[in-house]
Amino acid sequence: MFEQAVKEIEIFKGLTPKQVNELFSWLQRREYAAGTVIFKENRLPNGLYVLVGGTVSVLKETGSGRLKLTEIEAPSFFGEMGLLNGKQRTAAIRAQTNVISGLLATELFVRKLEENNLTALRIALNVGRLLAKRLGDTSNKLTTQTALIARHMPR
Repeated sequence: MFEQAVKEIEIFKGLTPKQVNELFSWLQRREYAAGTVIFKENRLPNGLYVLVGGTVSVLKETGSGRLKLTEIEAPSFFGEMGLLNGKQRTAAIRAQTNVISGLLATELFVRKLEENNLTALRIALNVGRLLAKRLGDTSNKLTTQTALIARHMPR
């Protein structure tokens, strides 16, 4: 189950078969029933989750209540920002269905990075690339929205 998911998840692209096996040895299997909060917003991160079965919801607290930002379906991952920056979670994750995941613990990952482990370095590079792409996409969306708003503002 983990093997097929890892092949399809972009942050694991470029890993050799030996590195994939190493990654498997780092993952802690976790299962969650539908409705379970996997982690809460504003909590310190415990790691990256490799979603191999099920669907989760990404939730954000707002002034008017909890907002569902998106759903993530397996095979995928979540918790990548906290893995690299160690900052508080920016959203909560709740199991929408029964979920099977692997947890790549932050402490282990940081230790592997400090040891210059090639598997950890490749994963960090891929996560960095993904986050840079998302930031670029968000900037483009904000630019488009700002331009639309400016066109409709009285002068």
